[in-house]
Amino acid sequence: MKSLEEFRRNGYENKWTWGRKRIKGTALTCEIICEVTMDKFYAEFIVLDKTTIIYKKDILTDKPSWISNSYFLKNKFLIRDDKILLADNLGKITFEEKISKLKKLI
Repeated sequence: MKSLEEFRRNGYENKWTWGRKRIKGTALTCEIICEVTMDKFYAEFIVLDKTTIIYKKDILTDKPSWISNSYFLKNKFLIRDDKILLADNLGKITFEEKISKLKKLI
């Protein structure tokens, strides 16, 4: 009940950084930002050059549900070779972005 009151006080919005990875040898940081409102669960991939956002991409927009939200939150956020990846529990890649592409944005 206490958490519901806090959710209500925050305008029925909860936003947090779910994952953060630095790209070695650069000033780039990749983040996955999640947000839950009464109407949606939203996940967005952003890339920052120091503190400036240089790239954004939607990963998921869905109705808020404990099932879909918890399924997404079990993903693994990885850097392999030239790729930033999200993989589910079975190893299936659910999101992919090339680091070389992001470096060109600097």
